[in-house]
Amino acid sequence: MIRREVTVGLQGGLVYGTATGFIQQTTGFRSRLWIGQGAREVNAKSLLGMLSLGIRNGDTVTIAADGPDEEEAIAALEKYLTH
Repeated sequence: MIRREVTVGLQGGLVYGTATGFIQQTTGFRSRLWIGQGAREVNAKSLLGMLSLGIRNGDTVTIAADGPDEEEAIAALEKYLTH
């Protein structure tokens, strides 16, 4: 399992459009993926879960992956969140 803290650089944060794009990034990976903020952590493939976190631009989140392609998944999700 890999965990990484990332500062969100998406204008407007993870709202419906950017959260949908984030989820699209997750679909090609077999690893289980999570995103969290503070004490809450949700399935990174769940739109409702992600929106419930209320992640804004500049917030620090934790992304986690567990599975056969976890390194690639973390790298792709970090790139999406920071660009």
